[in-house]
Amino acid sequence: SRAEHGVTGTQTGGNMNGNGGGAALNRGNLILMAAAFSGMAGGVTFPALAEPLAWVPKGGMYLFLFLCFIAIDLKETWRGIRSAPGVIFYLTSVKLVLLPLLLWGVFRLIFPEYALAALLLGAAPVGVVVPVFAIILGVDFTLVLIGVAVTTLLLPVTLPPLTQLAAQFGGGAALD
Repeated sequence: SRAEHGVTGTQTGGNMNGNGGGAALNRGNLILMAAAFSGMAGGVTFPALAEPLAWVPKGGMYLFLFLCFIAIDLKETWRGIRSAPGVIFYLTSVKLVLLPLLLWGVFRLIFPEYALAALLLGAAPVGVVVPVFAIILGVDFTLVLIGVAVTTLLLPVTLPPLTQLAAQFGGGAALD
């Protein structure tokens, strides 16, 4: 249960305003983070070596989502949505609109051929690994979970206008 793992209340003792919580980065957490980031870097750097393990991320994501959603208290999640709609709207807007446009603008100045790619990556929804890092860092798990769901659901609505805007202002690679 969540109580056995020390996850109670707003999951880690934080609140929807972002203060509170704050788990220490112990050795195990640092090893987990190093493994996650080195695995990503290795897959990008040596794609041929990663080919036999191509099924692992998809299967792992399904398993991870299943395990995360088992622990969800829907009443707590709904309470989190009702208690901080402004925070959720602000963070979602920054993630799905402001950040992609900022990345697009920076890359348009520095590496114009990659501006569209930067916009697309910046607009991608919050990843499913983010709740793990939220627990490790002791931030509000409920808010992170809401962020994963909201950014995933809204991406099809926000991405087309952003790519159209980038195309109108010279988005880097051609949009065919």
